[in-house]
Amino acid sequence: MVQESPGIDRRAILRAAVAGGGGLAFAGTLWQGAALAAPAQNGPGPYGALRAADANGIRLPNGFTSRVVARSGRIVPGTGFVWHGAPDGGACFPDGQGWIYVSNAELPGGNGGVGALRFDANGDVTGAYAILTGTSRNCAGGPTPWHTWLSCEEVEHGYVFETDPYGVAPPARRDAMGRFTHEAAACDPDRQVVYLTEDERDGCFYRFVPHAWGNLSQGGTLQVLVAGGGTSGSATWQTVPNPTPSPGQTPTRSQVGGAKRFVGGEGAYYADGHCWFTTKGDNRVWRFNAADDTYELAYDDDLVNNGPAPLTNVDNITGSALSGDLFIAEDGADMEINLITPDEVVTPFLRIEGHGSSEITGPWFTPAGDRFYFSSQRGTSGSSSGGITYEVTGPFRTRGGGPGDTTPPTAPSALTTDGITETTVTLAWTASTDDTGVHRYAADLDGTVVNPAVTGTGHTYTGLSAGTTYVLGVTAYDAAGNASPRATATVTTAGDPPGGGEFGNHTDVPIRDRSTATSTIAVRGVGAAASFEVDLVILHTWVGDLTIDVIAPGGREWRLWNRSGGSADDIRQTFTLNGAGVAADGTWTLRIHDHANRDQGHLDSWTLRF
Repeated sequence: MVQESPGIDRRAILRAAVAGGGGLAFAGTLWQGAALAAPAQNGPGPYGALRAADANGIRLPNGFTSRVVARSGRIVPGTGFVWHGAPDGGACFPDGQGWIYVSNAELPGGNGGVGALRFDANGDVTGAYAILTGTSRNCAGGPTPWHTWLSCEEVEHGYVFETDPYGVAPPARRDAMGRFTHEAAACDPDRQVVYLTEDERDGCFYRFVPHAWGNLSQGGTLQVLVAGGGTSGSATWQTVPNPTPSPGQTPTRSQVGGAKRFVGGEGAYYADGHCWFTTKGDNRVWRFNAADDTYELAYDDDLVNNGPAPLTNVDNITGSALSGDLFIAEDGADMEINLITPDEVVTPFLRIEGHGSSEITGPWFTPAGDRFYFSSQRGTSGSSSGGITYEVTGPFRTRGGGPGDTTPPTAPSALTTDGITETTVTLAWTASTDDTGVHRYAADLDGTVVNPAVTGTGHTYTGLSAGTTYVLGVTAYDAAGNASPRATATVTTAGDPPGGGEFGNHTDVPIRDRSTATSTIAVRGVGAAASFEVDLVILHTWVGDLTIDVIAPGGREWRLWNRSGGSADDIRQTFTLNGAGVAADGTWTLRIHDHANRDQGHLDSWTLRF
């Protein structure tokens, strides 16, 4: 088990966020200004009825398709990595033109942890790896705005572990976030706190206030929600005296009198000033209003008054930043993912047939909001070794979108740049027009989307390199998803341009049959990668066995060699690559995978030249 340590390199992760583009779902609007006069009610959904089950046993609305991306106990196709058992909570992170999906392993006895799947821009899996091992019952968790994954142990004295989805920084245990039966975590960047749920019959709702937002290694204060016994009202926060009790000491949840009790806290999701969280013991979805510290019911199956309640055994929860819909997974029951719309309608989105002894876990959208991932924790077998992780694609809606509208908005105009520093710049524009109204803007950096859901007429780019020229772009979208022409502005950041340099590693690394070898190089004082070269010397008796990737500090990958060359010996080659928008400073990794038996070799040397 890993121990409390600084661990995560915040600067590297922030660079990954800029280079990769896209936020998570923190920037979107979700039920903005909704009053919730009554909990959500059963009704027809925006996608229509579910069709018959597809080849994967999943019932989906018209236009949607599913595929299996990983199975527990089996090698992830295209990689040498075996996917973990009992997949649970998960989330997506931007990775260049692609993305990464992380998934907890809810396995006991130190067999838990977190696995990751890396996808390219086409949705093909290009890598799989572990980012945490040796922990127990990693159930849910949550992403952070600085692109780390908080993985939570659902055991009596469990911890929160901060992990790096890009597989570069080591994981770190965050003791200050409390020791209890953790379930989920949801970051609130507006108040700079992290909300935490507890899976106990008399569990609490917590918030962690870090001493330094974006750097959890510096500790912080754990507080618990204090309120009455009603289903709505005002609340206060009180500090937990001993957030890390040892066995035999007073449990965390019992240290503050008046703490509000929740029956089995499960998933949590934050957007636009509100934290939604679920309690499975009473089949409720709660909404905490962070601006005024009030709470209320968003859904209660006992209060559905127009037919059978469609949503029971509530568990993991996520949301779409583009549509404002909440997506809630069921633990058993009908094995459905239901959505709750901003109109307060609850309706099934999908159902898995033939998985009667399983639960649905890990629902999350890609940064662009166009693909959706989740798992059946125990699959058809009912065993943790039978888990299956899926992807769903289809016509996911934007807020208020509907059929029939084919007219795109006009392009944003009168683009201006302001607030230019060595690392930031603000882009502003005049609003687009549309026959039905502009729904959102997507801001991009050198063609890579960095925020898919800008609701105003400006965006601030951060994490840039000094003295570097960038092309800033913006595209308008209407509610039906029609896109305007892209408008652009070119800007050069302040300061001297980054320096070049040559960095090498001449340490021999063996390349063994059907295994992966890695080597690293530390780069300093370069700034932006721009165009760069990789000199590679590999001595091997059958280079057609090899795939070779070079990985930037922020996680972006370039495939250098893809099992080409057949039976030829050795690779002595220089590769010229485009690193536009990628920060060069940090640790670069060369990854070599041998896909066959018999022929072996070693990495002789490799050099980066900027």
